[in-house]
Amino acid sequence: MVLLRFISISFLLFSLFSCAKVQYLWEQGQGQMGLMNKARSNEELLQDVRVLPLYKDKIQKIEQYKKYFFDYFEKKPTDIYSKTTLLDREAVTYLRIASPYDVIKAKEECFPFVGCFPYLGYFSKDSTLGDAKKLEEEGWVTWIRPVYAYSTLGHFTDPILSSFFTYNDYDLAEMIFHELFHTIFWVKDEVELNENLAVYFSENLAIQYFKLEETKKKEVLSRKKNYDELMRLVLSHIEKINTQYALLKSEEKNKKFYQGYLNRYLDDYFKPELEVKCKSLGYGKDKCWPLKREWNNASFAALLTYQARGESIQTLQQKLKCNLKDYYRYLQKRYDNFQKEGQDSFEHYLFGL
Repeated sequence: MVLLRFISISFLLFSLFSCAKVQYLWEQGQGQMGLMNKARSNEELLQDVRVLPLYKDKIQKIEQYKKYFFDYFEKKPTDIYSKTTLLDREAVTYLRIASPYDVIKAKEECFPFVGCFPYLGYFSKDSTLGDAKKLEEEGWVTWIRPVYAYSTLGHFTDPILSSFFTYNDYDLAEMIFHELFHTIFWVKDEVELNENLAVYFSENLAIQYFKLEETKKKEVLSRKKNYDELMRLVLSHIEKINTQYALLKSEEKNKKFYQGYLNRYLDDYFKPELEVKCKSLGYGKDKCWPLKREWNNASFAALLTYQARGESIQTLQQKLKCNLKDYYRYLQKRYDNFQKEGQDSFEHYLFGL
């Protein structure tokens, strides 16, 4: 589940940026303020006869998920998700990721205080398309996708968004836990690790919340296992493509050449191998997510952002033999020590890389 990190408009006062970046910050600030200004208290919406029963049900469930999360980690509840904004569109924002044409690697965008991110998010789809078009003209490869949930990392009091309501109850709980985890644990400049930690904790917390019976739990874990198998296969192809890109490097090679190579690789190797793998897992082409996505360097780079360290996180917890709550406390203590010691990468510090 991929999620946008909002950049506060107040940073304009402390930074010197290009006109384009200043315009971006201004537009995002306006968009965020618009969401907050339209927000109404949950209590008010729950009493409003004009609000759909489905929406009321989702709001009440989110309040329950929020209470469970803060109680579980023994944290004082914040005002996050105490209000709701009903949107006039399905997605709240649009995510743009860019990558060079000769290597699968996300272009970083850096801001003071919150650090660097391998993407930019826009409240306006037209702005997203305009940004992507400009980057394409400069030689970058881009990918855009809709975003239904995001966190401001505590810079604002995030409201519930009606875009959340597209999720079923289980996925909604997992998503809420994911975003709430970002509010209690965030490592500056390490987006990949942050996302993988939030995914891991939210998945396991959802299983505990719903107290799944053994059959249902096996079903959920089996689905996750299949997803992870497909993910590992896709990641192995990304590694192969990047290796081949490095061998192809030459001053004569241009963006069109590399795009042509990638298209041939997808047709000759990637798609056939994924079809076989999905079939072995019992998925037809219409249920096999790697075959449904449009692939280019940027969409591959987006995948790297969210799936780089999932297995390492699980292995560490198993090694520590602790429950999820104690695992969080362990991570917090390690991060506190890391900050005191002033090392370069918490990921390396944590996993001993």
